[in-house]
Amino acid sequence: MNQNERNEKIKIVLFEDDPNVKDSVIEILSSNDYTVFHFDSDVDLRNTLGEVKPDLIISDVMMPVKSGLDLIKEIKSIREFSDIPFIFLTARTDHSDLREGMNLGADDYIVKPFKAKDLLRSIELRLSKAKLLKEKIERFSQSVALSVPHELRTPLIALMGYSDLIIDDYDLLNDNDIIEYVKRIKHSSGRLHKVIEKFILYSNLLMIDLDLEMKKRFLAKSEFNIEDLISKTAFSISSEYNRSKDLVLDVEPYEIVLCEDLLSFALVHLIDNAFKFSSEGKSVSILGKKNESGYQIAIQDNGIGIKEEQLKEITALKQIDREKFNQSGSGLGLAIAIKSLEYLGSKINFESEINKGTTVSFSIKPGTMN
Repeated sequence: MNQNERNEKIKIVLFEDDPNVKDSVIEILSSNDYTVFHFDSDVDLRNTLGEVKPDLIISDVMMPVKSGLDLIKEIKSIREFSDIPFIFLTARTDHSDLREGMNLGADDYIVKPFKAKDLLRSIELRLSKAKLLKEKIERFSQSVALSVPHELRTPLIALMGYSDLIIDDYDLLNDNDIIEYVKRIKHSSGRLHKVIEKFILYSNLLMIDLDLEMKKRFLAKSEFNIEDLISKTAFSISSEYNRSKDLVLDVEPYEIVLCEDLLSFALVHLIDNAFKFSSEGKSVSILGKKNESGYQIAIQDNGIGIKEEQLKEITALKQIDREKFNQSGSGLGLAIAIKSLEYLGSKINFESEINKGTTVSFSIKPGTMN
């Protein structure tokens, strides 16, 4: 399939009040086999976009009745249209409005007068980016569809099983039996809640680039001390596993301006995995040291380890040695950590030996955000 055959299936909506610019854009796009729909800015957006279902929107900034800024505000507020790539056409004097437009979620802008190749290049880049993101989300959705039944089944079976025992055999149970079953129901409820929370968090991380408000919330920077964050997180998780004695901390203080939430997401799930995949009585060591470029963090367990072939295939929803280690966990914890650190401009390094343990490490650089 050639480029023109691909383009003829792509629908682009154009908002432009200047007849000359409108005709020029329509000619450029039509000659490249894009399907173009032109509308005035005062159109009913919900009905119009719902009927056309465009793949991309191009809009002038300065227009009567509704400006391009008014349009993008309204479009981004309608959930089913908020992901559509949006390109502004702007005069050289529109730069103050342009900054506001980009803050509102515009993907690009083309300065008038423009060359056909510049417009086409921008369109191709935005469509390509949107396609890749859509494919990524679809792959995740398919993985979730395959993984959720298993991940939810284990705690759900326990919940239903112990509930049925209490209901069906109530007259035969003593108080201690009932208390024990209720404790197991509570434990299974907690496991179920953690799985659901992980799916929600990972989905949100994938959607950051599509949702401006989510991006502002997740990527907001603040000043904090890394030592405090690591220590608080490590003590909390070791207590959950009743393994405070197994925790070994060697962490230096370090003030940094960064997105604390993202670093917290990574630490929580990496430290949790270290305890999850090691046995009681075996140490979990966390090292935090300043270096020339920023701060180095390493988390070491003395657990089951990861096979070399598994290290190469670490992805979301791929669990490590499910048969060998009966732990509820979809692999999402690791995926959350990897994705969070990507936004911080960092990458996880793995070192592991079977039956000896695993060390995960990464560096944090001040002010580095993707």
